[in-house]
Amino acid sequence: MKILFTRFPFESANGGAENQTTVLMKGLIDRGHEVSFLGSCPVLLDRCEKLSVVGCRLSVGKPPVTKWDAISFLWRKWNIRKKLIATLRTENLEPTTIVMLSLTEKILLTPYAVSKGIKVCWIEHDTVGDWLAKNPSLSQLQHMSENVTTICVSDLSADIFRSLEYKNVIGIPNGVDLPPDNFTKHDFDETLRVGCIARLSKEKGVDVLVEAMRMVDNATLLINGKGDEYIQSSATVSVKAEVPDVNDVYKEIDVLVLPSRKEDPFGLVVAEAMLRGIPTICTDACGIARYLSDNSDTLIVPAGSSQALAAAINQMQDTATRSRIGKTGKRTAEEKFTTEKMIDNYEKVLNV
Repeated sequence: MKILFTRFPFESANGGAENQTTVLMKGLIDRGHEVSFLGSCPVLLDRCEKLSVVGCRLSVGKPPVTKWDAISFLWRKWNIRKKLIATLRTENLEPTTIVMLSLTEKILLTPYAVSKGIKVCWIEHDTVGDWLAKNPSLSQLQHMSENVTTICVSDLSADIFRSLEYKNVIGIPNGVDLPPDNFTKHDFDETLRVGCIARLSKEKGVDVLVEAMRMVDNATLLINGKGDEYIQSSATVSVKAEVPDVNDVYKEIDVLVLPSRKEDPFGLVVAEAMLRGIPTICTDACGIARYLSDNSDTLIVPAGSSQALAAAINQMQDTATRSRIGKTGKRTAEEKFTTEKMIDNYEKVLNV
């Protein structure tokens, strides 16, 4: 296959969408497919260079995901469409399949690609909000979705897109790399070391976790993340904004908690911890929870409840419970959340 990835994001960081896309591109290359990239995402352009992927940098202005940008898009879109199509032709990028990751090209490039017989897949990484549910282009997207395959990173996310009347929606769980061979788990030392790797924002619910920790004895919390929400460090709560190697966080903790308050499309850190044999706690707002069983391979709690989180953390004080959930979780992750499994699933869809 000749596969073109496109992304013109509102903002870009070393986040889940960028990581999943990089892993997917590399996996497809390793299986003999020709992969290229077109877009303005600096993170992916940099990674394409490292992967020796043909990357074409193109700026098309801000995507229509804010009120003003959606309005201005109405008169900007004609020039953007011309620029997109012209670049495909001049750079000889027209593929057998286009994987579109951002709203701009989904709206503007899909009709052209479909008319040329190019298979189109839309990947949806982001939490659905007003940027889509109240977007003036929603009815157009609903109509175009009949001719594309919309791939969401979980069944939870897929159900939300179906509720928006998207057609041909499927869920493919994200995949994560296996831990390095030299990874070693933390040895329990009578103080339960709880870890949280998440953006510091309202929807991630880190504040709920901090409140829960006040109801737990003999435990500390290590938070790895940055964002707009301020979290006060204390004797039992520490915050690290930058950790070069996430394995340095996993080596320090006994339990990983993802306390998402609102829809979290997947929850990569839960899968990463599970693959390392670290027991996990997540809320029912996390997409990964749909693939797990409460009190078997994880503990699942209601989103937004500090009391429920505290109760789950207290359950993890028991060594036998941690061991059981850690071992079962690792088996589940090896069956469902490896990069190989994810690439298998994408390859089937992209090759149809």
